[in-house]
Amino acid sequence: MREIWIPELLSSLFMLVFLVRPLFKGLWPLDGIAWLPSLALGTAVIIFPAYGFRPECIPLAAGCFLITLMNIRPLLTGASRNAEFHEQRTLFTVSSIAFLVFSTALALWFSPVPQDPVNPRKVTLRGPDEAGSPVYTLHIFDGKAPASGIPGGRPLIFLVPPEFGGLNAVDRLCAALGERGFSVISYTRPGSAARLLRLWRAFHGGTRSKKANDAGRALEAEKKAEIEYVLAYLKENLASLAPGANGDALFLAGWGAGGSALAYLCAGQGETAPGRWAAAAKPAYGALGLVVVEGRFWSSWVPAPPPPAIETSNAFLAPLVRVRNWLARFLPERIEGPGTPPQPAIPALYLVSGRALDEGEKSYAAVFAALRNSAAPALLAALEGAGPLDYSDLREEYPLYTTLFSGSGGNGSENSGESGGKGGYLEKSAALIGLFCELTAPSNARTAAAFTGRLRLPGGLYLETSSWNFGDFRLY
Repeated sequence: MREIWIPELLSSLFMLVFLVRPLFKGLWPLDGIAWLPSLALGTAVIIFPAYGFRPECIPLAAGCFLITLMNIRPLLTGASRNAEFHEQRTLFTVSSIAFLVFSTALALWFSPVPQDPVNPRKVTLRGPDEAGSPVYTLHIFDGKAPASGIPGGRPLIFLVPPEFGGLNAVDRLCAALGERGFSVISYTRPGSAARLLRLWRAFHGGTRSKKANDAGRALEAEKKAEIEYVLAYLKENLASLAPGANGDALFLAGWGAGGSALAYLCAGQGETAPGRWAAAAKPAYGALGLVVVEGRFWSSWVPAPPPPAIETSNAFLAPLVRVRNWLARFLPERIEGPGTPPQPAIPALYLVSGRALDEGEKSYAAVFAALRNSAAPALLAALEGAGPLDYSDLREEYPLYTTLFSGSGGNGSENSGESGGKGGYLEKSAALIGLFCELTAPSNARTAAAFTGRLRLPGGLYLETSSWNFGDFRLY
């Protein structure tokens, strides 16, 4: 039994006893039942500070709140002690019970999946301005045996988690990468309602509406500043933060706006060489490779020009034209399409959901443009059926979100297992990231027969590239 089920069931039970009271004469004399809605509401509300924001519990808490609100006057006036309550209409009772059953089932079905605890080492870091700067929390995962084929100690992955979910969204993925022989350092900072609102607006309309796109640009700009500060601290203090990690074998990975910010920061730095990555080059931040997960590159999208003003020489139509031109100034500004995407100067892996297989020239257009215009070797990978949130721990932590934002690009039958289980999205994400890092390491980089276009491989894996020759990803 999941621990969170206890307060959910208690809240539902308290409310159910109150709602069925008019139907059972044996319950009429029990005046204390009138207090059960308040107790149910308190139990439902406690879930949020105890277990974090649980969206699946909102309908249950909202229903308890409404019934409690309706019961305040009888409770305060003592009407609950007379026969008024059993005059409640049957339709109200039945509909309330039906909603209670629905909201309880929703809360139980989409509750977080129990997982073995992950215990990384934690370090706190104050921002550059001591007074008003946020406090960053670093989670450090020490790899086990060094990754195959990468000499000089454990290779290091600096990983930027998604804006929503923070470190809880990637801790198990980091642990899985640690099992593959990497040292992984991830970070987060306290969130805010404003940042989550910008994320929501950008995610839903960042490629269509200029206002939503501006929200995405702001997120990417904030991530750039954060990454530059945290990464500089990491490189300066790596020996104490992650003893045994090889700072010369650094790989960068980021989700969403964090992945986009890394791509912009790595653009225009380093050098490429025909056939393979030049180990003697000075790549961005000393990194050997970049992984961008579900980055949309909002800063690359171009606003559409404003509609041209209409002119007329007809004196009768002139007033109407002036009104039309005036009203046109208030129309929402739109996005015309992707402009110039970032071109990282180091090998890049773009990991996207199965939706990109159907929406490639829509919300993922900038990602495909970055892939096709890349000067360095670049590869796009998508797992059939995976949603935008499936390359993280969110499938277990927030099953409701991954259901609402499910993937496409096939029925996902080959990936239908739990994301943390064998063959699931989380394990495959770690395998893809780990294999990419191993193939792009200088000791492994080799000239191989390049392939172009899109391939579908066993396990529901799609690959697309225009310039990949760093080994065969089909070994996956």
